[in-house]
Amino acid sequence: MVEPTRAYQRVYAQLKEQIQQGEFPVGSRLPPERLLATRLGVSRNTLRQALRLLREEGLVEPAQGSGVYVRGQGESPPRVKTIAVLLADLLTPLHQHFVHTLTMKGQEKGLVTTIALHRDSDGEAVNALTGLLHLCPDIVVVEPTRNLALPLLDQLNSRDIPRILVIRDHPDLLCDKVVVNNFQVGNIATQLLIQYGCRAPIFVAPLDYLTAWDRLAGYRHALLDAGLPFRSENVLDASRGPLPPPDFGAQLVDDLVAAGSRFDGVVAFNDTFARKIIDRLQQRGLRVPDDVAVVGVDDLPCALEGEVPITTITFDGAGAARQILELIGQRLTVGDRYPTKGTVGLCVVPRASCPVADMAEVAAAASASGPLTERKESPDS
Repeated sequence: MVEPTRAYQRVYAQLKEQIQQGEFPVGSRLPPERLLATRLGVSRNTLRQALRLLREEGLVEPAQGSGVYVRGQGESPPRVKTIAVLLADLLTPLHQHFVHTLTMKGQEKGLVTTIALHRDSDGEAVNALTGLLHLCPDIVVVEPTRNLALPLLDQLNSRDIPRILVIRDHPDLLCDKVVVNNFQVGNIATQLLIQYGCRAPIFVAPLDYLTAWDRLAGYRHALLDAGLPFRSENVLDASRGPLPPPDFGAQLVDDLVAAGSRFDGVVAFNDTFARKIIDRLQQRGLRVPDDVAVVGVDDLPCALEGEVPITTITFDGAGAARQILELIGQRLTVGDRYPTKGTVGLCVVPRASCPVADMAEVAAAASASGPLTERKESPDS
């Protein structure tokens, strides 16, 4: 027998022996190319040549986007499971961490993920979902549009494909869900202001978002729990103005100040709203948080801009992705079963716009709605 002399021939022989001895069982996925090449002490090009020989011999089979799998003689390669994901955007840390974790952890499980965006447009959502469904995915993960468009739901219901709702809930759709508890978001933001000493906080959001209504309910509940009055005039709807909603929201707050209305806190729909409101307050000579405290949502980059960093509520996107992957595994292996509902974890990031004295008190009050954590930042972060 002639011993292999070239590096790729030696790697081929070594891998073939490991496969035949069961170190890489039939159906298993080989380690990622970079890791395997390092482990064998060869270049990636040498490894690819060895894998080509194994493939020609029928011992391995590459699966596009997933990796290289070991196959038995005469067996068909394992079919790759695919996930189709439709999200609103990739602008928030929640979406970014969710996609990164879902893609990377999914790949480790042999899942291929395809992402599409609808940007809160009902038309774009229907078109994007149509394109995803043409790929014949094994499961669909959908973040509904802000008004939970019925055509999108009709399209989902017409296909016999397992689906999971993510981030935004829809009460009329019976399926697996991992969603944000927006009632809790509004409740916690208001509690932070009350704990700081605010007794007349206002609520600013575009009320053409159904998520804003859930946060408004949480705001109202927190006020009543604290024995404070809920006043409709303290709810500012930024959805129907001549300016983009964040600018119009800031204008409405500025109008309140100009009219002499007394308020000492702001629950802002997100950090973009919060930053523009803070800028308007400072232009009026008001101090944040001494005169008016402000809490935002999403931990967007603008939360760290300006003189006053914004206290914000952010979301565990990576944790949501792990929950989704667990549900996918259950749904693809068990099949029909009663749907389950999980919640996306929340995290308070205390900063100067609303100092947090007792995080434990806020967490205790929020515990009925779901877990809450605190993210502390270094002084120079």
